[in-house]
Amino acid sequence: MKQKNTFLIAFVLILTLVTTLSCGAIPILTGNHGETPTEKPAEPEEPAATEEPAERVQLDPCSLLTDEEVGAALGGPVQMQPPQGMGGCVYVLQSDDPTVSTQLVISAAQGNEAKAFTMLSLGMLAGFSGDPDMAAEFEELNNQIADLTLVEVINRMAEMFAGTGVNVTQADGPGESALWLLYEDEFYSQGTLLVVSGEEYTSLTQIGGEMAAAPDQLASLAGMVFDRLPQDFYVFDEDGDGSFSFEYSSEEEPDEAAEPTPTIEALEVVTGLVWAAAPNAGQVHVIDPMTNQVIATIDIGRFPSDIAVAEGNVWVISETEGTLWRIDPITFEVVDTIALGGNTLHVAAGQGAVWVTGGLGVRKIDLATGTRYGVVYYRCYDVAIGENAIWVSESQGQQLLKIDPETRRVVATVKLEGKPSQVAYGHGTVWVILHDKNEVVGIDPNTHQVVTTLSSNSFIHGLAVDPDRVWYTHPYALNYYEPASIGSGGFNIANPPAQIEFYAGSLWVSSPNEGLITRINPEDQSVISVIDLGTDPVAIAAGE
Repeated sequence: MKQKNTFLIAFVLILTLVTTLSCGAIPILTGNHGETPTEKPAEPEEPAATEEPAERVQLDPCSLLTDEEVGAALGGPVQMQPPQGMGGCVYVLQSDDPTVSTQLVISAAQGNEAKAFTMLSLGMLAGFSGDPDMAAEFEELNNQIADLTLVEVINRMAEMFAGTGVNVTQADGPGESALWLLYEDEFYSQGTLLVVSGEEYTSLTQIGGEMAAAPDQLASLAGMVFDRLPQDFYVFDEDGDGSFSFEYSSEEEPDEAAEPTPTIEALEVVTGLVWAAAPNAGQVHVIDPMTNQVIATIDIGRFPSDIAVAEGNVWVISETEGTLWRIDPITFEVVDTIALGGNTLHVAAGQGAVWVTGGLGVRKIDLATGTRYGVVYYRCYDVAIGENAIWVSESQGQQLLKIDPETRRVVATVKLEGKPSQVAYGHGTVWVILHDKNEVVGIDPNTHQVVTTLSSNSFIHGLAVDPDRVWYTHPYALNYYEPASIGSGGFNIANPPAQIEFYAGSLWVSSPNEGLITRINPEDQSVISVIDLGTDPVAIAAGE
């Protein structure tokens, strides 16, 4: 499974490469990639009169196609997503079914920059594969690139991808060469039509939806894109000299002399750890954020479903057994097991206590005395702490409960127009997912009124808050809202997200179907590290 996941990561990187680059998801290390050897042309006796050269412009991919044109290809109305950078444009097919999501990502590049992007994708593929033969093939191509045309580079790329299990075939398209790259499994489907015309390429990636007719539908869109591309354009490389150099690394043979990336250097030094619960494996994995390495794996018990880090301990609950485990963050040992009875769903720690929700309501475990209290005796879902209160979502009654941590009384009830699930606190606001409405609502903790509503076109599962933003998930993306500026945005990620945690200046995103934790810099959306746990991480927590 690890090999399959590894190639899927690299495959997704190339299929949405320019869009990912636009968000800074892959660090670009600038340097001289190599000059293209050319013979010095003979100077003409008298230059022929020519028109003024076209102005070199920065490409706006969202100007290439209209919503109506994309909707006609996908078979329904689409919505263009908020700008996610200069490199790609994302359209989402609107659907009444929140479990169904179809996206189209459009990008293009020209000249040396197009070849540079292609080489970046191959370098990532070689690095993720850990295969020395693939790494050597990449190096060979890298040394020849100055003498190759763009279509030759793209075709070599296809040969390398064909060895990964990705289905690569020639397709009909408006240019000199068109490739259809397809990945499908039980949970995920993604296809890219990559069309080359002269020194330009356009890439159209469909994520989800029906793939049988996709190559023909995307080919018609590719023709429109080529007709509308500026004569001379760039994505990032304004000078057009292709002066990029890329580094890749193998997990098996890391380069000890390599300098850390600027993204890692910019992160704050922390002493805490990141904890990820893997329910099916019955384990908790411990990650050191300074090295992005798993430093311990703790066997817990059946179905650990949520984690909280506070009060000098790590607290883990079992959804099926109604068990609360306390882990020593120094020795990584389970030092206490508390049987609560009934199913438990979520846990939070703070205000001198541990708070647990589930079928029996809300429980409080006083850390000073060890006393256990029943607080609310009807089904509750998630719990968060903020503004000197305990906030609990109650789905059946479609309400948010505000509990006084000292008296344990419900002091306010906020009625909601949907079924609440996850809760988080930040920016002076309580944030709640309404899972049946595909919304996140912000609630004023003093007036108990909904003051903000954030809508998604698909199911929202994870929720997190950093110092500047509120983050919530899309099946294949992360979206954010900035309360200070009332701005919003989002970006695609390679691995479908489940839960999110903010710690050490980073977003930590779990992808249980892939067995991965992805660490992302929220400032430029760059992928800092992809950590393969080999299990099914869901809940994440972090701290000291």
